[in-house]
Amino acid sequence: MYLETSGDATFTVLIEDFEASSTFAKVGIMFRSSLSQNSSHYSIFQSNENGNQPVQQHRTCMGCNTTDYNTTKYSIQRSYSSVWLRVTKVGSVFKAFYKPSYLAKAAPWYPFGYQLLLDTISSNDYFVGVATVSGSTSVATSYVSNIQLTRTCSNKFITRLQCDQASNCESGTVSGSCYNSDDIPSWESLAPVANILDSGSSVVVFGCRISSNGNLALDMTTDKFVCDRTDYINQTTGLVIKLSHKRLSIAEGLRVYSSNECFQCDPTAYKLEGRVNGTSWVVISSGDLPWKNVSSFPRNSILSHDIVSTYASGDTSLQYVDVSFHSHNFETCGSFPLQSDYLGATSSTTSGLTCMLWPQAAGIGDDNNFCTNPDGKPGGAWCYTNTTVVTTDTTDSTNSTDAVFLWEYCDVPYCKNNPGALNAYSDYKITWTGIRNSSTLLLQLAEIEVPGLLGEEGIMPRIELEGEFVQSVLVGYGSTADFTLENGVIRSPSENTRVNDRSTNKFEMILTNSTAPPGLWFSLIIYFFPLLLLLVLNTFYHPSFRHSCITITWSGVCGDRPSYLHSQ
Repeated sequence: MYLETSGDATFTVLIEDFEASSTFAKVGIMFRSSLSQNSSHYSIFQSNENGNQPVQQHRTCMGCNTTDYNTTKYSIQRSYSSVWLRVTKVGSVFKAFYKPSYLAKAAPWYPFGYQLLLDTISSNDYFVGVATVSGSTSVATSYVSNIQLTRTCSNKFITRLQCDQASNCESGTVSGSCYNSDDIPSWESLAPVANILDSGSSVVVFGCRISSNGNLALDMTTDKFVCDRTDYINQTTGLVIKLSHKRLSIAEGLRVYSSNECFQCDPTAYKLEGRVNGTSWVVISSGDLPWKNVSSFPRNSILSHDIVSTYASGDTSLQYVDVSFHSHNFETCGSFPLQSDYLGATSSTTSGLTCMLWPQAAGIGDDNNFCTNPDGKPGGAWCYTNTTVVTTDTTDSTNSTDAVFLWEYCDVPYCKNNPGALNAYSDYKITWTGIRNSSTLLLQLAEIEVPGLLGEEGIMPRIELEGEFVQSVLVGYGSTADFTLENGVIRSPSENTRVNDRSTNKFEMILTNSTAPPGLWFSLIIYFFPLLLLLVLNTFYHPSFRHSCITITWSGVCGDRPSYLHSQ
């Protein structure tokens, strides 16, 4: 039973019982560099040898002999049928511990065996688990419980699977970063979306004499939005967007897809503002778009092309620019995954080796040993650790001597976005503060995306009233409904109750105004009958009541007789 992990870790297990016939049988914890048979490893076991006493073993290299340290070296006379075992890994240093199970939970752990620097077990990738050895051809059975892997959750090499496997770690839904379980920020539980500006939003365009439908800027296709700036050439243009999903959202960036034509019509600068429920606008971000100073930019020439993007990336099959609303200090971190923008002074590797000065051939240009990534290695910032001289035979019977530089990755953290530092809003306003050619009368774009996080869905307001669910509040036991016609009269007095008589008998009204919409105005009186008991034991009902009004307006009338309205 094992798993693959990385970084610093502590593995703990309770050996409850062990059944085996061989003296050499054992069960315990093993850290190993690979699954190969002769892999280097560091282990602590409960062994059948010497009366179920602990034993610590290790192999320092691939194929080396295993070194064994048992209890005779520590003069421990008592055997334990049930025992806690623990191994810690910090950097490349391993330590083993044990504790008899009968001791109190708070009792200290006993160090056991050798503290060992074992750099053949890589910090980036190794295996850890519970190992059982029968020591013979017979079966050995181990009973274990309370298996716990704890680790440094912030290590840059930890994968999402490894994070989820650790008992004290939790991976974020949004970023996938690994946190200590008590430290995960609340925004990690929000919904990451490619565009918080949903296609059903209400969009109002400003600064345009004529414009296409503002929703074309949010319709998830390359159909372009066009603003004719005639008469508004000296004014800014933009869009006010009220989100239809009614959820507070956190804007983390802006993506703009180019239109199918008119390079000069591209917006080149922006201001994004937000507000909550009609309050004053607050600037979220402003500045130039990355395509401002380019001499040309590819167009999305195919209209009606569906845009398929994600929270992390726009549609890579299309042409767009994007800006992030997050800021980072690159002296403390590097961007995922290459960290080529790291500017810090870290000068040691993940295994703890000190970096050597950069050779002149590396082209770094500075006389330092700081970690960086000049050649784009996929694992991030790195440095040289040593130089090895290699002699090679040549065809002319002379020898060629070359210097081979050994290198390792550095433990430089990745820069993490922090949406918690950004505010949430319900409405947004995008103002285009610059156009590539300020004298052009048109502004065009294919699509706008604002990647971000959606807050919790709104909860319907709760009305604190007691009562029954009914098919219609207009009719039923204990209620009456009086109604007044709006812009119409009853054709026949006998028909005035048909609108709510719970049958398919036709209700008909004659329209008195051909332009105003017809309708009905209901006044409801709902009776409640609380029982009051008098001292003389006589009972009576006291009708307390509440008034309510409902208006129904018919916004359209169909049929070949527009002066009549028919309804069932």
